[in-house]
Amino acid sequence: MDTYSTESTDYYYSYIIGSGNYYGISLRINSSLNRFDIYLFSDSSYNNVLTYDLTGDQTKLVVYRSTGSKILYPKIRTFSGTGNAYIYANGDTLVAPGTIINNTLNASSYPNRYFALYRVSLNTFNQYKIAFNAEPGSEFDLIIFRSDESSSERLDEHSATNISTTGHVEFNPSKTDNYVIVLMRQSESGDGDLIIHSGERVGGIPGFKIMPILFAFAIIIYLTLKFDKKTQKYSL
Repeated sequence: MDTYSTESTDYYYSYIIGSGNYYGISLRINSSLNRFDIYLFSDSSYNNVLTYDLTGDQTKLVVYRSTGSKILYPKIRTFSGTGNAYIYANGDTLVAPGTIINNTLNASSYPNRYFALYRVSLNTFNQYKIAFNAEPGSEFDLIIFRSDESSSERLDEHSATNISTTGHVEFNPSKTDNYVIVLMRQSESGDGDLIIHSGERVGGIPGFKIMPILFAFAIIIYLTLKFDKKTQKYSL
């Protein structure tokens, strides 16, 4: 836990991240009366900003997709108010469609962990449903998106926010790629289960579903014509 004692002040950090995965850095503000913002930079001079979270939420998060081990530089700015906050960094966990993850962000086991990232490979020909069942009295945000390598830009983003019981996102990926499922706990406590349903095939090759029907019609027409020819032959 860090203490931010002055308004309109910048606080600087650095984190070494791994390669090939999504990596997140969160800021959890102890009091909802305070407004602290988080920025992520690619350089130690804090000139090249990659992404930021300027929302009014108590839990804020920036996510970056890396292609190699490197150092990232988050900055916390106290927009208004003073007080305590937790800054926490972690990489993703690889999962597969059809997975159920229980006790994802148990506040008793992980008191300072307010987010989890799950990397999953999704196919553009499938439709997917990702659901979250929250404990009563808790509040979570569920977000899924992809980023290009060495980027923090959120592409093909879908979300369900302020989940207090159940919530889900359902979509067709715009590109076959590794997506990241972001689960954020906005409440002080609470837990829940994340369900990544197996994808159901949609679309595919144009006309693929109608081809068997056309083939059946062709056989019927062929047999009809063949029968007519035999009938004409024996009637002579």
